Amino acid sequence: MIEYENDSLREAFRFTPGNTELLEITFMGKKIPVKDISAGGISFINNKEFTVGDTDMVTIRLKDTEAGFDHALTPAVEIVEIDSQNICHCRFQGLDHEEAEIVHRYILLRQKRLIRKQKKQ
Repeated sequence: MIEYENDSLREAFRFTPGNTELLEITFMGKKIPVKDISAGGISFINNKEFTVGDTDMVTIRLKDTEAGFDHALTPAVEIVEIDSQNICHCRFQGLDHEEAEIVHRYILLRQKRLIRKQKKQ
């Protein structure tokens, strides 16, 4: 699913992986599925061990085999908020313009695929 919320801490289009697509990171030694991703950051469910301000270097692999798209990014991720549903909202630190464009292209690829899939149904 693609969303845009302009009052978000991560003011950007976001992609939420479906059940068949898994984005994972290792954050502070724990392997965690990503709830959503944007060029501004990611979110994931808090396992109750994390607190606001926790920061770690992560590797995020953005892959779309059908489109020949495969990029690994290694930004620092900082938890900027943990909401009432126990979701950690994180901001990328040190993501350069080219890396942000890679995330944008990945989201666009996923959005196009979702639209094509919906048209077939």
